[in-house]
Amino acid sequence: AAARLVCIASQDLEDIDSADMVVVFNPDVARAIGRGGRHVETGYALARAKPVILVGVRSNVFHWLPDVVLIDGWEELIDTLQRRVE
Repeated sequence: AAARLVCIASQDLEDIDSADMVVVFNPDVARAIGRGGRHVETGYALARAKPVILVGVRSNVFHWLPDVVLIDGWEELIDTLQRRVE
């Protein structure tokens, strides 16, 4: 089981390294669930100077950094991504 978890975590970091940006889904209900992986991934993305779009609510100190773009939901995410590719 441990080897599988190491593989998953390593793949997540490799995915962030190869990404142009990172979209973090953090709805209000997520505050009470999960294991915090999205927060580690957010911090790693910021450390790698990747643009971060946060969909939902701020629930971590790093979500307040000026480079983190906060948006409300799917429609705004689609609009934001379309503007970035134009």
